[in-house]
Amino acid sequence: MSPKKHPQGSLLRQVCILGLFLALMIFGSLCFLFFYPGSGKPATMAQAGDSFYQGLRDFDTELLASPEEPEQLNRTLNRLEKEALGVESHLSLLKRRRLLAQQYPRFLPQYQKLAREAAAAFPFSQPLAAVAVESLLQENPSITTEIAASLRMYASRLSETTLMPVALGAYILAGDMHDPPKAVSISNKEALFSMIMPIPGMPDLTLDLMILRIFDGDIPGVTAQLNALLPRHGTTADETILRFAAEFFYDYGNPLWAAELFSLMSDEKSMIRQADALQISEHTATARNIWTMLAAPDSAAEIKARSLYNLAVTAKDQKDERAYLERFFTEILDTGTQPKSPKTAGNQLQADDPCYGYAIIRYTRLLDTPQSIAILDRERFRHNPLLDLELLRRRRETWSLERTVAETWLLLGRYPEDERLYQWGCYFFDYQKRYEETALLLKNAGYHHITGSWLDLHEGLRMVREGQLEAGEQRIEGITPQSTAWQVPANIARILEARRATVAALEYYQTAASLVREKENAARIQFRIGHCLRILGRDRESRQALEQALALNPDYLNARLELRRLDTQGIY
Repeated sequence: MSPKKHPQGSLLRQVCILGLFLALMIFGSLCFLFFYPGSGKPATMAQAGDSFYQGLRDFDTELLASPEEPEQLNRTLNRLEKEALGVESHLSLLKRRRLLAQQYPRFLPQYQKLAREAAAAFPFSQPLAAVAVESLLQENPSITTEIAASLRMYASRLSETTLMPVALGAYILAGDMHDPPKAVSISNKEALFSMIMPIPGMPDLTLDLMILRIFDGDIPGVTAQLNALLPRHGTTADETILRFAAEFFYDYGNPLWAAELFSLMSDEKSMIRQADALQISEHTATARNIWTMLAAPDSAAEIKARSLYNLAVTAKDQKDERAYLERFFTEILDTGTQPKSPKTAGNQLQADDPCYGYAIIRYTRLLDTPQSIAILDRERFRHNPLLDLELLRRRRETWSLERTVAETWLLLGRYPEDERLYQWGCYFFDYQKRYEETALLLKNAGYHHITGSWLDLHEGLRMVREGQLEAGEQRIEGITPQSTAWQVPANIARILEARRATVAALEYYQTAASLVREKENAARIQFRIGHCLRILGRDRESRQALEQALALNPDYLNARLELRRLDTQGIY
């Protein structure tokens, strides 16, 4: 099926747009700030005899009358600095230092230093925190880790509506809006993303706030908010909200409603997403009708490819599946994905599209080994890790084990950071009992920063093989359960067997049996169940498990030998 498209992309889109306006947001707010009530306003008559405010008026007069004497002006501000006591007096001074620095840039460092000192002296003053943000950005054109931390600190102090643009700009420049988990931790994010932007053309941040709520786990809240925004009874809604809502409900448990929302948009990508949603809602016939329509000759290559692939996956039999995959080859791959009409121009299927590799693999598995190798070994299919792996798997039918091991290492060398290949390599080496190769592969995976729960599983198994039963069991039990991870309970069962805790081992094997899908692995699980039942003296049940293992894999020698042992004991 087509890969899911998560709604979080909206956040990065908004951040890119917002970045263009950061300077205007911050400096515009600062212009307002210096005329903010009480922040540097002209002295009232009640203040006329106050020496500090008289000094400010004298400075203003000197600035207009003698602008060519900046040193004298700076000395006046230095003298007044000693008389400044509260927030308003510091703001009045900073306003004038900023004016002086604008005319004489050599005074800019002093303004920047004093702005940060004032913000530190009055940590609860929002206007001073906003001034500190501006001075910090003037001094540091590049954002280091230290600067980002300071921007966050100042931004966290800002809650006044007029200063929200400064806070939002600071968080964006600190990098928090590029990382949704960080954005979720912002204490005043609701106010930040709910404000009306002061600059014409700025985007509405409603969707971005919903993204943060999703990361915060507030799925019911987002659902309620979207339902209030969505069209009802034939009315229309903004397409951006409509698409976001469709993707949200696709990912969070209401695919049928998502399909209805996708149906309100007429472009081909929305139609194929509608079909995907219908498929997972178990309306396969309707989904296939849409895919059939989208597989028309004049459809864009990407849309056509996905439609043909999905038709193959949901085909009623292997004959139909092969027919659709052959169309994929002849109409998508063998034509070089060249457009056949202006409608398809610029929409060619890319070689790194997941559909590309999966379709080739699925098709070659319907063919015999020589035919498969002939296709997979084509020059145009090289440099794709999954197709390279599939080629190796088909060739190992004629290779020796030593050759296969060597080729596996060469494959990992070509794609040293592809987690999927490391995972397959671990499985292969363990299955072949080449445990020294597994240990080396795990070390290489760590060197290349490969992560995944499967690593914990194989590390745990390595510990068990080395006699570290307790440490190995803890490592494996710590793995987050997955719906298809039959290996976890199966391997815990093996550890329990080694400890002669047969009853507990049997329970884990039965759990694994309910999860495993491949017949060969299912047979191995049934064999272990039969072995545990025999140890517990439940011989008739043991025979049933062994017979089931042979039904799954008639060539399973161990199961056949175990049955013969029961026969010689006269147990039926």
